[in-house]
Amino acid sequence: MIKRMILMLVVVAAFLGALAAYKAHQVKGAMAQGAAFKPPPEAVTTTVAREEVWSSTVKSIGTATAVQGVNVSADQPGIVEKISFDSGAAVRRGTCWSVSTPARRRPSSPPPSRRATSRRSTSPA
Repeated sequence: MIKRMILMLVVVAAFLGALAAYKAHQVKGAMAQGAAFKPPPEAVTTTVAREEVWSSTVKSIGTATAVQGVNVSADQPGIVEKISFDSGAAVRRGTCWSVSTPARRRPSSPPPSRRATSRRSTSPA
């Protein structure tokens, strides 16, 4: 039984040794082929240079997005009476561009003091 085991180990070792020798031979051949490799010459095309006129503009269709912009919102309630710029115009920093009336000074409703005095004067004493 031990003789069979030793015989099997020797056969497996010989097989693995033969396989390793064959692969080493393949790797050595690939390395030699890689060292002898010369890349093919580059394909080059040529043309004659000549002067041409190019247009200074290009017609195209697209979308433009502003680099700088502003979102306008009211800090206080009120009515905007006047806007001092045109749509799309550039506005300099610090420029007053609108005039508004605060909500508490609307001309449509009289101040509370007038309402109180008018009630007193119309009521009988």
